[in-house]
Amino acid sequence: MSIKNNCLLIGLPESGKSTFIGAFWYAAESGEIGDAYYVKELPEDRAYLNLLKDNWLRCKIAPRTQLDQQHKISLKLYNKNTECLELNFPDVSGELYETHFEERKISMDFLEQLRSTDCVLLFINPSKLESACSIKDLLRLYGIIEEEDNNEESLDPFTLKKIPTQVILVDLLQVIETFGRTPTKISIIISAWDTILDAVSEEVSNTTPSKWIEKELPFLYQYLQANIEKFEFFGVSAQGGKYDDNNEKLFAHLKQTDRIRVQTQEDISHDISLPIKWLINND
Repeated sequence: MSIKNNCLLIGLPESGKSTFIGAFWYAAESGEIGDAYYVKELPEDRAYLNLLKDNWLRCKIAPRTQLDQQHKISLKLYNKNTECLELNFPDVSGELYETHFEERKISMDFLEQLRSTDCVLLFINPSKLESACSIKDLLRLYGIIEEEDNNEESLDPFTLKKIPTQVILVDLLQVIETFGRTPTKISIIISAWDTILDAVSEEVSNTTPSKWIEKELPFLYQYLQANIEKFEFFGVSAQGGKYDDNNEKLFAHLKQTDRIRVQTQEDISHDISLPIKWLINND
């Protein structure tokens, strides 16, 4: 049996999409994860996939997809029941989504992608969030209330770059719901999840992906609950930890897929294909 899925990867710049693809491709090609999908037929054009995989294996930051670039990736994968999954997904620059938001218009290419999309992987990097400012700060900014004489730094003038991350993500989801196929299943991937799991604070390290979203991005959480029929949260550490000049801990794993950590609720796995498995599951 063959299952064909057109999966859209979305996320703002440096949200973890390329690193996820590199780790996923390595896991599928190596067959190290027994319950994951594996490769029987190599794609004809795999130069970009191999570039991302090699950077992942060497613990190097994946090259960012430029605004004028789009890599169309097509994979034919199999599971232990010999079911075939045809997976097509474009790796699109995060800057493109920012441009759509700022200019309030979308390209025809992106519109065509939406019309053929079956499911979505939405990536969020905890270290790249633009937080919302308080109502009190806004009132000060617009001169409605006076600045308090407490030597606080004055707020910089407002720009589009200061719009909270969750506002842009909700706008993206609204575009998908308007122009894409409905209902659309969405896997919410919190990347760099090791920064949460390895946090010094037990309150932070013991949280779950859904609780993290509810606390840190409440507007996004409320929108999902009220508007999206099927979605799931995943905390994903595709790198396994922060890359630096001393990566011996990451290289020490006998199987490099063991450095991957994927959390749904309380359970943690090394299977990076879990967010995709959930998308193609008919339940």
